[in-house]
Amino acid sequence: MTDMLQFLLDVPPDPTFAEKAKNNIWLIVVAIVAIVGIVGFFVWKRRKSNQGNK
Repeated sequence: MTDMLQFLLDVPPDPTFAEKAKNNIWLIVVAIVAIVGIVGFFVWKRRKSNQGNK
């Protein structure tokens, strides 16, 4: 019985936001790269269409 109680007391606390961010740093990097790529694509597309109008 005490073993079960000890097991319940040893449960680690939920990770903080900073710890979660550190664990998911690759996901954050991929998201930033994707956003930059999408913005870059639309900027390139707009420049290409402006060159065609000249």
